[in-house]
Amino acid sequence: MTVAVLVSAPPSGGAQARLGEARAAIVRAERARGAEVLEDPAALVAEGWTAEKNLGFFGQAAQLVSDGRRALARVELDKAEALLAQAESVYGAESARPGVAAEWALAATWHGVVLFELKRRDEANRAWARAKSLVPDEPLTEAMVRPEVAKAFAAVGPSARGSQEPSALPTPTAAEIVRRLGLDELVRVAIAIDAGTLTYAAARLGDGCASDVIVATNAEELVRRVNAATCRSGVVANVEGAEPIAHPRAAVVQGGARGASDHRTAVWRKPWLWAGVVGAIGVGVVLGVTLWPRQASYSAGLDYHAFALEGR
Repeated sequence: MTVAVLVSAPPSGGAQARLGEARAAIVRAERARGAEVLEDPAALVAEGWTAEKNLGFFGQAAQLVSDGRRALARVELDKAEALLAQAESVYGAESARPGVAAEWALAATWHGVVLFELKRRDEANRAWARAKSLVPDEPLTEAMVRPEVAKAFAAVGPSARGSQEPSALPTPTAAEIVRRLGLDELVRVAIAIDAGTLTYAAARLGDGCASDVIVATNAEELVRRVNAATCRSGVVANVEGAEPIAHPRAAVVQGGARGASDHRTAVWRKPWLWAGVVGAIGVGVVLGVTLWPRQASYSAGLDYHAFALEGR
């Protein structure tokens, strides 16, 4: 079984600094149960890595191009056009993968040749512009086709839209990771921290299914429970929104939500406290007036400054 592990942590609260520790604990627990673990599957997908079974389209499309060129050589133009159009469609569906641009450009070039021979000149020009956008120096010479065709090809510039090859996904979804890497499953984990304790919230995601979110403070226990959970279609596994169990301040950090203590009346809002404070102040004023020194030479200002100096 091949499993990918995605681990994230909130930027505040200290969990980010212990992200490596959390990832290592999850990976160690997964390997202990016999799973092959990909530790950074999102980066692999963004860089173009994929399961071998996902690259079969290269052989399929190459065969279509070869058959199309053979049909062109036999002047079976309609058949050749259909085969080359299908090849372009196959490459277009996989355009984000490395290596597709060059193969797609070849298919588009010969597709344009067939369209030109069918007197569909505008479509031929669009196919050639597509080819030159993918590979600007894609060749088509008189040694390969009739001089008239080579001349028409040379007169076409690349598509105004630029390259037809989009960039690889920088932040692939869980379903995209599972599909592209050919995984058996993916475990998505979010961690938080309170009083030095890591808390994990995790869910197992397959191709089109998810388990319920599991929360634990021990990586081995988390893996055991997550892999025992059922992966069901239609489940939304929001691990980042899981209830905290060992990081009670996380609710405040993540969303400003009130904790359990917020439901009690704040101390400064309690009327009996203010009554006591006002009463104490009143008693103090009466005593102060009664006991205040009567000497004419006594200076309230001087006494205040003396009190301030003594209090330093």
